[in-house]
This record gives sequence, C-alpha cells and structure tokens, in this order.
Amino acid sequence: MPDSAPPSATRNAPRKSTQNAPRSARRRGPAVVVWVIAALALALLVLPLVAILLSAPWARMPVLLVAPETLQALGLSVLTAVISTALNSTAQRGFSLELSFALNPPTGRLIRG
Repeated sequence: MPDSAPPSATRNAPRKSTQNAPRSARRRGPAVVVWVIAALALALLVLPLVAILLSAPWARMPVLLVAPETLQALGLSVLTAVISTALNSTAQRGFSLELSFALNPPTGRLIRG
C-alpha cells in the first residue's frame, strides 16, 4: 500500500508520538549541556565564598569589624557605590535622551506645555 498510496494520503497520515517511546529514544541533547554549564558556573561562584568563610577568623570577628581600618574601608565602599549609582543613572538618562533625539530629531521649534 505505501508504494501505491498517493502523496496526499501519506501527508495526512497521523504521525507517531514519542511520548510512549522509551527514555533512551527521546532527545536530550542540549539539556545536558546546559546543566553542565550551569553546574560549572555555580561552582565558580560558590567555591570561593566557601573558601573565604572557612578561612575567616571567627573568634576575632567582632573586634575586626569595629576597627578603624574596617570602618574606613566600609565608608569608602558605600561612597563608591553611591557615586557609581548616580553616574549610572545619569548615563542611562543621557542615553535615553540621545536615543529619543536620534529617533525623533528636534525640529527647532520650542514646545510649550
């Protein structure tokens, strides 16, 4: 029958479902690669943190946290974070304004609202 069947009959025939196929017959290609890459990335993030926590001098931690050098470093970190945030938000607004001017060039007329 397959040799004598018209092409339209084979085109409309129901396709075989892979849901009842054994697991080995199903395709698993990219999922394994993604899991391996994710595991490596997680290890690169977690292992250094574990090493730091294991080597920290926990008995002297309260004294170290209130030392003048620690407070100065903390103040510098906070100041740097504030300045970085301010510059980043300013740069983002400037880029948005530049993009809006590029897409809608000003006509030279003053718009009053």
